[in-house]
Amino acid sequence: MAFAPHTSEAFAQHIEHAVTKYKMTYLDAVIHFCTERKLEPESIVPYLSGKMKTAMQREGQALHLLRPRRELPFDD
Repeated sequence: MAFAPHTSEAFAQHIEHAVTKYKMTYLDAVIHFCTERKLEPESIVPYLSGKMKTAMQREGQALHLLRPRRELPFDD
């Protein structure tokens, strides 16, 4: 299935839906989305909202995947 969201809001709604419906973390929802569509996770970075970045940062820190810091190392 191809990835062609019209806006970052459409992408955010898709991820939010997966998080609430399937009780996934944001990290899992994004990875699942990328796996389903055979995308590299780096390709969806421009579509991540501030809320998703913050949620994924907290999840990464809780899992000790990221050091505590103020923001994710995403290039905008």
